[in-house]
Amino acid sequence: MTEISVIMPVCNGEQFIDEAIKSILEQTYSDFELVILNDGSTDDTANKIELWQAIDKRIKVIHRRKQGISASLNELISCTKSAFLARMDADDIAMPNRLAAQLGALKEDKACGIIGSKVRLFGLQSGVWHFRQTAEQTKALALLGNTCLCHPSWMMRRDAISDISYSNEFPHMEDMHFLAQYILKANSKLYAIDDILLNYRVHGTSISSLQNDEQLRQRAKILAWTWTRLGIEFTESDPRLFIDTCYLLNAEKTESYMESLVDLLSRIKPQFEHINHCIVPELDKRLKSLAT
Repeated sequence: MTEISVIMPVCNGEQFIDEAIKSILEQTYSDFELVILNDGSTDDTANKIELWQAIDKRIKVIHRRKQGISASLNELISCTKSAFLARMDADDIAMPNRLAAQLGALKEDKACGIIGSKVRLFGLQSGVWHFRQTAEQTKALALLGNTCLCHPSWMMRRDAISDISYSNEFPHMEDMHFLAQYILKANSKLYAIDDILLNYRVHGTSISSLQNDEQLRQRAKILAWTWTRLGIEFTESDPRLFIDTCYLLNAEKTESYMESLVDLLSRIKPQFEHINHCIVPELDKRLKSLAT
């Protein structure tokens, strides 16, 4: 049995999948399998991945009718046996040392169940996504509705996530809900390595380039789900207000909007202080950014 299973769901990924597969096969760490699930592709994806499978025995391929990303990820997790699982998207490029660096970090910190990394954007956007390097800071971001780790950068310890799964209830936000389940577990730990280990492609059809109202609604729904399980008292409109402060930074800041936000923070801060000491500084930073 290999030590790492790299799990790659794909649907109609013919344009970029060769680069993604090549970046995994060229890893400095070699004791892995790459399991690709073809989720009902109608382009040339199936032929491409079968050609790669014929070249490298570490590649395993699953073909089935389209069921969506959550079902694909659950199937990939259930059909693999490795102790560690590395997420990979079919349009991104992994750095050559990605698997080695993340596996080394998880072996050194045995309490950590999910680890990500910094991510470099390319394609329609450029720049670097920076994530927190401590568990408490990472959890604080999640509890405030932020994306606390980039999904295709994750490496997971199987025994840490064996009792949770992806849900179809949160389309395009399945990773946020997965992490919400994880951080509610006792002694859960997650954070990002302070290295860029993934090139994240932004293109016209990528979910990250379509930051629409439905995605914001799903984020707010997951935030409400999480706060309820933490025993936080809030109004029905509070989660969406929180989300809008993160993702609509250029929106008009009316006087009534700011008053509502200040009221929300005054109610929510004391409840979070005993849950996570990093939340109040994050809230203060959010208020400061909105005031400028």
